[in-house]
Amino acid sequence: MKRIWLTIFIIMFGFSACSNSGSSNSSVLNIFSDDTEKVIELVKEANRDLDKVKILYVENRNRTDELKAALGSKDVEKVRKIADELFNKIKEGLAAGEIAHSNIEKAERMDINEDYKEYLRLKKESLRNLLDAFESRKQVAQTLREGYGSKDPKEIEKIFKEQEEKFKELKMEGIKLSQDANQLAREAAKKKS
Repeated sequence: MKRIWLTIFIIMFGFSACSNSGSSNSSVLNIFSDDTEKVIELVKEANRDLDKVKILYVENRNRTDELKAALGSKDVEKVRKIADELFNKIKEGLAAGEIAHSNIEKAERMDINEDYKEYLRLKKESLRNLLDAFESRKQVAQTLREGYGSKDPKEIEKIFKEQEEKFKELKMEGIKLSQDANQLAREAAKKKS
C-alpha cells in the first residue's frame, strides 16, 4: 500500500508540476485559446484537491504496515479498527480526487490548444484509473472492517485477491496514461520553442 500511495503521489506531483509551471510562464499560456484564465483556475483548483490527497498519503503511509501486522497476528479488533480508519481516509482522498477529476474534465472541454486538451484527457483518464484502483482498496478495507473475524476467511481472502488484481491493473493503466501525458507535454513544449 505504501508503494501505491507513493505512485499516486508521484503521478499527482507530475501533474501538479506541469500545471504549476504554466501559471507563471508565458510559454504554457501560449497553448491556450479563449478560455485561458478559466482553464488555469480549474487546473489550480484540481491541484489544491490533489494536494489534500498528498497530505493524506503522508499522514497515513505507515498504516498499511500496521494493518499487515494485525492481520499476521490475527488481531480481529485491531484489524477492524485500522481497516475502519483506512476506509475513512481512502474515502476522504477519493472525494478530493473526484473533485480534481471533475475540474480537469471541465478544463478539457474548454476552448484550448489541442495538445493541451489531449494532455488533460490523458491526465483525467490516469486519475480515473487511480481513483477506481483506490475504490477497490476502499472495498477491501470495508470488507475487513465489517467482516474480518466473522465471515469465512476464505471468502475474505478471495475478495482481497480479486480486488488486489483489479487494483494492480488499474494502477498500471493509470501510470501508463500519466507517462503518455507527460511525454505529450514534453513534445508539445519542444514544438513551441
